[in-house]
Amino acid sequence: QFAIGVGSASWNGSLALYLLGVTLLATLAAVAFVNLLPWFRGFWTRVALPYWAKTGLAGLVVGIVAIWRPEVLIPSVTEMERIFAGAHASIGALLALAIAKLVLTPWSLGAGFAGGAIGPAMAIGAALGAAFGQIVNVLFPGVGVTPETWAVVAVAAMLAATFHAPLFGAMMMYEMVSDYRMLAPLLLASAIAYGVAMRFQPGSAFTLWLSTTSSAAQAQERPAPE
Repeated sequence: QFAIGVGSASWNGSLALYLLGVTLLATLAAVAFVNLLPWFRGFWTRVALPYWAKTGLAGLVVGIVAIWRPEVLIPSVTEMERIFAGAHASIGALLALAIAKLVLTPWSLGAGFAGGAIGPAMAIGAALGAAFGQIVNVLFPGVGVTPETWAVVAVAAMLAATFHAPLFGAMMMYEMVSDYRMLAPLLLASAIAYGVAMRFQPGSAFTLWLSTTSSAAQAQERPAPE
């Protein structure tokens, strides 16, 4: 569990616009994340290199990015925990982390790396939510909601949109923070994210990944024409 400083504001209609903003931001990231998974899988399937060379090339790109942003090598859940704990990072650093995780995770999985999508999705949502919260506090200092709170909401929306599971996103985050004041915004953000993402994704991260993996395996097993 995390002790999130919610701030002095109470969740009412005055925060609806900000809630919608952070939800749509996370949903946009989820749509890009999910659609990049099969795209990079197809890309690497067409690359005429042995398995070890594909993973080596993918790892080289990740390493080059890590020279600039070493936090991409930190486990995603650890990054999320640091953001929830109020680790001070600039808006630029948070956005760079979100973009790097969003692109490099599908890139690496498509090349054949072993891993999952839940942790990266949580890190992406947390980074985007915290960046959104910092921007809101600069532009509208009277809102009274901490960046960590927006990070929690964004993670719930990101999970709901990525995996087409709104209750999964909302209840996972609620269990982590255990603050009854967060339940309504978490449920609302997850429902909106799920509804919007369904219109722009042919499936969830799991269903798309399984279908593309199955197709790639069948293509490799198919005998060459005589």
